[in-house]
Amino acid sequence: MKRIAVITMHAVKNYGSVLQTLATQRLFELHGLKPIIIDYRRPWDTGFSYYFDVKGKGFKDILKQFIFFPSKIKQRKIFGSFLKKYINLTKYEYRSMEDFDQHPIDADVFCTGSDQVWNSGWNRGMKKEFFLSFVPEGKKKVSFAASIGKASIDEEEKKAIAEYLKSYNMLSVRERSSVEFLNQIGFDNVELVLDPTLQLPQNEWRNLVGTDHHIASDYVLLIQLNRNKEFDHFAVRFAREHGKRLLRLCLRIDQAILPGKAIIIPDVIDYLRYIADADYVLTDSFHAVSFCLGFEKNFYCVLPELYSSRIKSILTDLNLMDRIVEGYSLSDRQVDKINYKKVNILIDGLRSNSLKYLDRISSI
Repeated sequence: MKRIAVITMHAVKNYGSVLQTLATQRLFELHGLKPIIIDYRRPWDTGFSYYFDVKGKGFKDILKQFIFFPSKIKQRKIFGSFLKKYINLTKYEYRSMEDFDQHPIDADVFCTGSDQVWNSGWNRGMKKEFFLSFVPEGKKKVSFAASIGKASIDEEEKKAIAEYLKSYNMLSVRERSSVEFLNQIGFDNVELVLDPTLQLPQNEWRNLVGTDHHIASDYVLLIQLNRNKEFDHFAVRFAREHGKRLLRLCLRIDQAILPGKAIIIPDVIDYLRYIADADYVLTDSFHAVSFCLGFEKNFYCVLPELYSSRIKSILTDLNLMDRIVEGYSLSDRQVDKINYKKVNILIDGLRSNSLKYLDRISSI
């Protein structure tokens, strides 16, 4: 069985990152590959810096580190337990290019996985590790649903990306904007594929959640990654108008004071269950949108100020741009329930192309 080593954003303490890692791993397994997830950690994802990321920070940001400390303890436990149980990680933890020299990885194919691996804004600069710069010459290199995320990229970064990617045998990204960008810098063989959380069949997620477990009922679920008071007001109003409770999924303990009944850093599988059981979901999270689609939920989203291209891309492809809330109010058309019969036909079409790409990785 061909062995594929994947570097991705598995160590970020949020639900989308760990679940897209699980989906990537499972998809490769379903296509006859033996995946291993490279346990690469950015400097602020591990060690002392995980708890107190103070380098280059001002007084207010340092103070926040102390406020967030209890949340980070629970996050580390919740997401660490999930990774330990579900993800096939390398024996060694990698923090720098030198670590790869000391502990080389044995694989037939190396893969840059999904999530915002090529977003220099998110990664505080370009991370060579995410461009597989540690891979020996002669080894096969591919990307799978990678993301650049940014709308604006300067000339120096364009040149660097072009140089890094010229050694790849196959390229795929998850947003049309990323396809267009890579085309512009000279790569005409880039494929658009679904995010792995959408590529993985619905039954896989439903089996993970369990058919006989219901976590709650009669509620609107708010999943908000970016602080937004207007979004809060809209959510409260929406829940009241629909006669439902408002539940807020909180990634930090201090968010418990915000509007809605606080669900504070739930287990990863319970995160999925809260989406699966919700009557409506309101969110600014791409992966929350993805799981709403997977569980066929009615949802509305507010676009975040930064890195909204991935939400726009999938909603455009599925003819669901009307699920975006403009001006924190809904039009008559938006009140209609989503026709998932039509949506699933479109998802199946997109998934078909993505699965063909996976087949080619298997035979590379």
